[in-house]
Amino acid sequence: MSRMIPIHIADQAVAACDAEIAKLQAENARLKAEVDQLKSQPDPLTVYLYAAELAKGDIKRLKADNARLRAAGDTLVAAYCMGDHNKERWAEYPVVREWLAAKGELP
Repeated sequence: MSRMIPIHIADQAVAACDAEIAKLQAENARLKAEVDQLKSQPDPLTVYLYAAELAKGDIKRLKADNARLRAAGDTLVAAYCMGDHNKERWAEYPVVREWLAAKGELP
């Protein structure tokens, strides 16, 4: 003989299952949103490599600027000392000494 479950108990079980399903669906939606948010962020290695590439460009630019400015400074020294054809004496001029010291080439 089979026993029947009273309707009020079945209704309570169904309501409890519905509540659990709703709770799990909310948790699933929250986790999906978190995954989407995490996927939208670049990974640390990509960020590091991108920064390294930017630094390479900065270093190239700074080296080119350095070479250009050193050449311009050398041209200015030559123009400053134009009347003095003896290059060994150029270091006697205070301005030229400062320029050579700045370049690390002071004799």
